[in-house]
Amino acid sequence: MGIELTQMALNRKIAQKRPLENFFQLAEAAGIHQVELRNDMTTSDGSETVIDGMQVAEFQTLKQKYDLQILTINAIQQFNNPAKLNKNRDLLTKLAELSAQIGNQAIIFVPEVNAQDKRTEQQRLDDAVSSLQVFGDILSAYHLTGFIEPLGFRASTMRYPWTALDAINLSGRTEFKLTIDTFHFFLAHLTAEQFKAGVDINRVGLIHLSGIEPIHALREVVDEDRILITERDIMQNIEQVHLFEAMGYRGHYSFEPFSSRLAAETNQQLTQQILASIERLNQPTAVFSTEVTQP
Repeated sequence: MGIELTQMALNRKIAQKRPLENFFQLAEAAGIHQVELRNDMTTSDGSETVIDGMQVAEFQTLKQKYDLQILTINAIQQFNNPAKLNKNRDLLTKLAELSAQIGNQAIIFVPEVNAQDKRTEQQRLDDAVSSLQVFGDILSAYHLTGFIEPLGFRASTMRYPWTALDAINLSGRTEFKLTIDTFHFFLAHLTAEQFKAGVDINRVGLIHLSGIEPIHALREVVDEDRILITERDIMQNIEQVHLFEAMGYRGHYSFEPFSSRLAAETNQQLTQQILASIERLNQPTAVFSTEVTQP
């Protein structure tokens, strides 16, 4: 058992402050041919930002030059907030139209993170179901998949993958799968036993990877802490990946480190870190801990 390079992808968050072609060059240098694009690399979340405002023909030329497959566009934010439904429906339509032009396969959906949210768990579930029913129509029309990514933050309105599966099941829509993020797995304090009991691995369409080294502040880790996977990683990425593989997952893994520290790294340095991370993920490991604790 081991992750093949053909399963690996890069999320554009790894290439902060870099032009799109520079990101593609990074993927090429690492021998990776799958990428995730984003609509949040600038202050605007408009569809035009996904390809840096370039013409579709120009983008397609770059895509062919570097022999790339577009796995997803990240993301429809606050997908389960009914106040955002109309705005998100319009944005999804634009992203779907762009997807048809550039060959993208899926759209990521993430829940609202809001400590002031007063809805009950049932209200949150009902709102998520209603949103997925609307979004499913758009995805179906454009032959796209929707990937629901639970966020493990304490203030998240959808922390657990089984909650996302409940919403998908209740919506009656077949266009949706899960994205599992090792960072959010860690933040939500999931155990291997909980995951195996609550998640059908065949309904996982993508896994996001990043690493965190020990921190000394008594706080919840945040996106800015996310780097590539080093020997000091505290999130048990290796154990998580072995769990997913043992359950039968054979899909794509995408590196999604958020830290602004990466902007100072050269493509050569990032390439070395990417390849070292893949090598670490394929190392043998002990049995997954029954508790995942934060520093």
